[in-house]
Amino acid sequence: MDNFLIRIIEPNENESYLNFKRSILKKDEINFRISAEDIGDASFPTSANQNSFTLGAFLVNQLVGIVSFQLEEENRKKLTHRAILGGMMIDEEFRGKGVGKSLVAEVLKRVEKLEWVEQINLTVMSHNNIAIALYSKFGFKRFSHEVDAVKWNNKYRSVDRMKLKL
Repeated sequence: MDNFLIRIIEPNENESYLNFKRSILKKDEINFRISAEDIGDASFPTSANQNSFTLGAFLVNQLVGIVSFQLEEENRKKLTHRAILGGMMIDEEFRGKGVGKSLVAEVLKRVEKLEWVEQINLTVMSHNNIAIALYSKFGFKRFSHEVDAVKWNNKYRSVDRMKLKL
């Protein structure tokens, strides 16, 4: 599916962004470390600049996928070489249609211009094999596995941390 538009979601679009996240989390809570209740009226996660942005995949005017990128510790000189890819969510109806692949590819295209970024880290639920396979196709490698990192409805889930060296 190539008929969707990838663009930066601006902070003034926070309400529709949060509604999208809540909707995904209510339908698919097992694949994420946060719940819909965790979101509340959260502020926008990124700053809409080269070091911190959120991308959306849109089909006409419908938001169908999101991902965020930001430096891990922008104000700490020793850590500015590290960044985080996070908050990747794709509407169930559009999974397996290239939305996630396009979002990650666009993040990496933008990051190429940031010569100070040397690695991108992410965290993924260990059982989410589809997401792990996607990230692996882009060269992300697992560097840690945390057992019982998430507890939801009295069940424990593990997470993997993955890294892409640029």
